Amino acid sequence: MTRNLSNSIVKKIIMNGDILSEYPDAIVPVNYDRPDLNLFEGRKLKGIWPDKVLVRVKGGFLIDYVKGIVDPMVSGRASNVIEGIAGSDIEFLPITLVDESTNTILSDDYWILNPLIIVDALDWNETTWNPSKSTTNQPNFDDPIIHLRVIKPVLKYSLISDLDIFRIRVGRKVTHDIFMSNDLVQELQKDQADLGMYFATVNVNLEG
Repeated sequence: MTRNLSNSIVKKIIMNGDILSEYPDAIVPVNYDRPDLNLFEGRKLKGIWPDKVLVRVKGGFLIDYVKGIVDPMVSGRASNVIEGIAGSDIEFLPITLVDESTNTILSDDYWILNPLIIVDALDWNETTWNPSKSTTNQPNFDDPIIHLRVIKPVLKYSLISDLDIFRIRVGRKVTHDIFMSNDLVQELQKDQADLGMYFATVNVNLEG
């Protein structure tokens, strides 16, 4: 039976691996004064997030998306686009970029992404899994590292069709991946607020 899948509804945002080749002076985080807070629960952290969180970087060329030792962070212009589309489904947590060599502030208009929507939208039957070393290769909901076995996720359309930014739960774990609607991706690209972003294709089961 032909599967009714679409790859034009949702994208997964990841760091553009070629960004340093194209912009050798692009900022790279080297130290992150990360608060001891869980960013994978889909809960608002405003009020308990510190007023000043420092991210020390090397390089001086500011880009719109950075990930590495830091939680996913975006520029002010990217956050404006995301907020305009996603509204209250996302929280932006303020950080300050500091040049590691000069100890001077590069920007205080950068933000950690905290998606507030977490959905059990994974189509377990259609998703491609990395085989387990256990006696069965069938994905097991109670496997504590089941989220690490996902190779190519397939999402259920009925659960994500109205969402613009979200994370998914796999088994008992919320993944670090952030998914965006194609509408949001196109808006970021149109406003040229996507420097450093790469949008990976994600299949969606239209009958799911």
